[in-house]
Amino acid sequence: MSGSYSAGRRAVGYCDRCGFEYRLNDLKPEVTNYRETGLRVCESCWDPDHPQLHVNELEVEENQALKDARPTGSTSGRELPYAYRWDFTNSVVTNEYNSVLDSTPTIIDGWYSRNGVIGWNSESGVLNLVSDGSSGAPGDPYVVNGDPGFGLDPISIDASVYKFVTTVFRVNRFPDFEPEDRYPYDFQGQLYWLTDPSTIFSGSERNKRSQRVVMGNSPTSSFYKLSFDMSDDPTWTGTVVALRLDYFDSQNSAGSFQDVDAGDIDIDYIAVEAYHNPDL
Repeated sequence: MSGSYSAGRRAVGYCDRCGFEYRLNDLKPEVTNYRETGLRVCESCWDPDHPQLHVNELEVEENQALKDARPTGSTSGRELPYAYRWDFTNSVVTNEYNSVLDSTPTIIDGWYSRNGVIGWNSESGVLNLVSDGSSGAPGDPYVVNGDPGFGLDPISIDASVYKFVTTVFRVNRFPDFEPEDRYPYDFQGQLYWLTDPSTIFSGSERNKRSQRVVMGNSPTSSFYKLSFDMSDDPTWTGTVVALRLDYFDSQNSAGSFQDVDAGDIDIDYIAVEAYHNPDL
């Protein structure tokens, strides 16, 4: 006997499930997990191999991690609140004698001025900074916050997170253009900061960053925005305990002529932030 089988074209068979008669070749084998069970059933009784038996064979890996993600929290400067923002809308003004300064400075929200006079306009919510050269005083006024070397309360800025110091100000009166001045009607902004609470804003103890804004023949009452990007400055490190902002300084060079008039400005706000949007 050869072991071959007849084609069975006319042969009949019975479904192993319902028992009805069908052509033998129309009965289909039942399969479970790729293996035939030995049952041969009709079309109505036949069930396909269930897909749940093959889930371990499917590609289920789904890449959900993002490269260089920027989530909220400590890694997203856009979501971080300001370290400080002085907007001068509800300012606190004090006039107390300072034994280190040996004077009674006007202090507004922690800011005081040297070589100039500051005032607070409660209606417009601005800090006014003006120099008066009529008395021969230096015409390079600046504002300071912190400065523990002068007996003032220090601020605390984490320089590893907060990389921008931004200020918006309005020009009420441009400085006079004097001999040796480099930039007529321009703004030479300078930012100084301290990380050592035992020092003051003088000599090599202070760090400095300059930023120039070209005003040209812009009218007064115009607002200007200045942002100091400290992300690439290696000296902006540790904890910053004091800030100093010099606004007008047109001379910007050593010479025999003294700046005696640095104009009149209204400071809308000063902010220390982790992320700076130039469009805001």
